[in-house]
Amino acid sequence: MESPKVYIGIVRQASYTSQFVDSRDYLQANLMRDGLLGGMIQVSSTLIDAGRNLLVEQVLAKPRATHLLFLDSDIVCAPNACRKLLSHDKDMISGLAFQRGTMQFPLIYSYQGRHRVSGKMCPAFAPILEPVYRYLSKKRLPVTEITYATLEGNESLVKIGGAGAGFLLVKREVFEKIPYPWFSFERGGEDLYFFDKVRRYGLEVWVDMGVLLGHLRLDPVGASQFLTQYENTAEANEFLGREVITQDLARFLNRAPAYVRGRISDKASLRTAEIWRERNPQTLDEIRRFYSETTEYLFDLANWNASNPFKEVINYLPQVEGLKVLDFGGGIGSLALLLHKRGADVDYLDLPGLVTEFAKFRSNGRVNFIDSLEDNSEAYDLIIAIDVFEHLPDLPEQLKTLAKTLKPDGFLFFHNNFAQVELYPNHIDWSQKWSGLLARAGLTEEIPGKTAKKTQARAVVLKPNINTASYWDQIWATEGVDTWRRYPGTFERIASYVEKDESIIDLGCGAGVLLDILRPHCREVAGLDISPVAIDLLRSKGIAGKVGELPEICFPDKSFDVVVATEIVEHLDDPITLLKEAVRVARKKVILTVPDNVLGPEEFIEHRQLFTRKTLEETLRQFFNDFEIESFADTFPTPPVTISLPTLLAICCVPPIPKVGRVVRSMEVKK
Repeated sequence: MESPKVYIGIVRQASYTSQFVDSRDYLQANLMRDGLLGGMIQVSSTLIDAGRNLLVEQVLAKPRATHLLFLDSDIVCAPNACRKLLSHDKDMISGLAFQRGTMQFPLIYSYQGRHRVSGKMCPAFAPILEPVYRYLSKKRLPVTEITYATLEGNESLVKIGGAGAGFLLVKREVFEKIPYPWFSFERGGEDLYFFDKVRRYGLEVWVDMGVLLGHLRLDPVGASQFLTQYENTAEANEFLGREVITQDLARFLNRAPAYVRGRISDKASLRTAEIWRERNPQTLDEIRRFYSETTEYLFDLANWNASNPFKEVINYLPQVEGLKVLDFGGGIGSLALLLHKRGADVDYLDLPGLVTEFAKFRSNGRVNFIDSLEDNSEAYDLIIAIDVFEHLPDLPEQLKTLAKTLKPDGFLFFHNNFAQVELYPNHIDWSQKWSGLLARAGLTEEIPGKTAKKTQARAVVLKPNINTASYWDQIWATEGVDTWRRYPGTFERIASYVEKDESIIDLGCGAGVLLDILRPHCREVAGLDISPVAIDLLRSKGIAGKVGELPEICFPDKSFDVVVATEIVEHLDDPITLLKEAVRVARKKVILTVPDNVLGPEEFIEHRQLFTRKTLEETLRQFFNDFEIESFADTFPTPPVTISLPTLLAICCVPPIPKVGRVVRSMEVKK
C-alpha cells in the first residue's frame, strides 16, 4: 500500500510572520523526510471560504493526493504535528487551537442540534471546555508566551462535532463524497458550515488534544492562556455557579436543594413559555405582573445565570473598579454581586416582585436596590443590560431614560436576544428598529452588539448632488462603450441569479455593460439611465432603453421579472423611494449592489450614502421577507490604478402579495 501524500494548503490573506514561516518549514521537512509530503498549495483570497474551496479543487486535481492539511497563516505547530494526526487514520482530524479574544476557548465544538435563526433552521455548536481542561491540567505545561507541542499518547483523541479549520487534516474521499461548496459563510462560519455538511453525510470528526497549536496575534494565545482564563472563572462562579445558585434559591424558597436542582434546567424556559402562552399578557401592566409573580421565570433566570453563554457575555465587561454602575434588569442579582466584588458601587433595578426579593436575599446589603431612575440624572459611569431589552414593550422610553442617567463619558453595555421568538414568546423582536431606537434616545452604538455611548452633536453637511444628466452625459461622452466600469466579479455573480425566461431592467444602466452580459442568459433586457448619451450608447447595441431620473422608475407596475441596480443606490438622496419603486416594477426579484463600508459621501463626491452590511439589512427589511446578502471584493482596473472594491450584493425576493403592516424578517445572511 502506498504511503499517504499530504498537501499542505494555505490561504494567504496577509503577510507571513517569521514564526509562521519557521513553523511551516519545519512541518514540511518532517513530512518530507519519510516521503509523506505531496506538496504545498498557496492561494490568495480576501474571503477565507472561497480560498478553502479553491484549495480543495486544486487537491482534487492531483491524482496522488490522499490528504489535505489546512494550515492557516496565524497557526504554529510542532514539526511532527501532522504526522501524529496521520497516525490516527481518521477521515477528519484537527489539532487543538484556542480562540483569540477575551475568553481563550478551545476551537473544538460539540454539535447542539438545529435551532431557528432569522426564520431558518441552522446548526448550533458549543465549545468543548471541561474535557480540554481536564486533559491539559494534568500535563504541567510551562507558562510561556505561546505553547505549541505534540504530546505523546492516545488519551488525547476525542470525537467532536466540529473545529476551527486552521490546522485540519482531511482525507481526499471526504471532499469527493460531499458536493461543492465545501466551505461557506452561510451558517455563521465557513468551518462550521463544512462540519454541518459532513455530519449529514455520516462522517466523523476527531481532535487530538495532544497536538497543541499556537494561534498568533499581537499577544499570542495558547494552552497556558486557556488554563489561566479558565481558572479565573472561579471568581464568577462564586455568584454564577449552578450549585451556588441552587443552594441560595433553596434557602430563599425553603425547599430542598434536590427539588430546586431539578427545576433549574433548560426545561424552565419551556415551562415559562407555556405559562406565557396560557396567560397571553397584552398590556404593560399584565406583562410586568407576569415577570414579577411567575415562579417558573425565577427558575428560568437561575438557569440562564448558571449557563456558559451568560459567563461568556460577562467576560467582555470592562474594568469596573471605582465606577458607579447600574445593573438594569438585574434579575437574580448574580451580576450585581460580581460587580460589587470587582470594586464597583452598584445600583440594582428590576421590577418589584419575586425575582427582586431573591436578589435582595442574596445581596445581604452589598448592593443598592433602587425603585426608579427619576433622581439619577448623569449618575452612572456604566449601565449594564444583559438580555433585558427584548423583554420590554416600552423599550423606546426606557432607552431615553437610561441615556439621561449616563454621565457624559459613560456608556451602556448590552447584550440582546431579539431572535428565537418561537422558543421565547415573551421576547419582542426590536432588531429592525434597534439602531433607530438608540439614535432617538441620544445613543450611538460603539462596539456593534455590545456598547453604546451618548451621541456627540455634530453637523453633517452634504454638498448639492452632482449626479445630474449633464454630469453623466459628460462622463459617458468621454468613456463611451469602452468604459472601465465593468465590475467583473459583480456582474458574473448577478448573471448566475438570472433565469432564461426572465425579463430584466437595469437601473442606472450606463453604456449597457451588464446588459450585454445578461442578454444571453434571459428573455429580455432593457435599461434606464439619467444620461441621454448613455441611452444612445445602449440603443446602438440594439438594447431598449429609456431616459429617466431615479428614484422614480418610469415603467408600469410589474413590468419586469427582475429589477437590477448595480452601484447606483449609493448615488441617491432617497434610496427608500427607489426600493419602493423597484418592488412596484419587479414581479420576482430585486438585485442590487453597493460598496461595503467604503467610499461614503465624505470620501467620494458622487456618493450620497454609505452602506454597511447592517444598514443595508435594515433598509431591505422594510420591503422584503426573504433576501440574501453576499460580500466580496471585486477587483478591476480604473484609469489610475487597479482597485479591489469591497462589495455587498443583495438578492431580494419580491413578495407576491404585499402584506401591509406585517413584521418582515430576512433569511440568514450569506457571505
